[in-house]
Amino acid sequence: MEYKRDIITEYLNDDTIKEAKQNIPVLESGKFTTTRGVGRRCLKLCENIFEYKPVKMEMKPILFRNLCYQNTMVLKDILEKRGINHYQYVLGVNITACPCGCKFNLELHAVLYNTLTKSYEDYTTDFGRETHKWFIPVKHYDDRNQYCMAIRLCRRMDITLFWNWRGKHYCPNDDEGCYYEPPNHDAQISLKEYYNQLKNALNTDTICI
Repeated sequence: MEYKRDIITEYLNDDTIKEAKQNIPVLESGKFTTTRGVGRRCLKLCENIFEYKPVKMEMKPILFRNLCYQNTMVLKDILEKRGINHYQYVLGVNITACPCGCKFNLELHAVLYNTLTKSYEDYTTDFGRETHKWFIPVKHYDDRNQYCMAIRLCRRMDITLFWNWRGKHYCPNDDEGCYYEPPNHDAQISLKEYYNQLKNALNTDTICI
């Protein structure tokens, strides 16, 4: 990025970022799903359900972790001040899996879309320090209000996360033979049901909140 140093300085001085970084959670030790565990079986399942195909992005970790929503909004504002107007907000999900790839989860994630290069760009540092991420775009936005509305609705509906399993999963491919366990949900929905809920929530142009 040509203006990298100036952009980071402006980013760190932004009031939205100053407030949001106070609430970045402390990283807990333990096992978690990763990009490395995502295999062809998982990707094929997602390809058969989602409209857009999974994209493996190289991450450019120059912004705070856990703040992908704030990062995209602030960075787009900073770029537009410099006359760089070819970016869109994008909401979608990133895919991670256990080492054997049998169990995977999706997490709502925000990136920017470069309309000139037709590519997705992620500047949020990954909490697991990964350098690449599998991402499935669901909705592109030019309007900031619609973008913010969609994020609020997903949080209200509690659909920011999806696991394709319940209970403990023993992963033999883990170096330590570890158990992976998602949060306990009473009702487990299918991947197709989750995608339909997510797609409806992100189409804020047809939803009144």
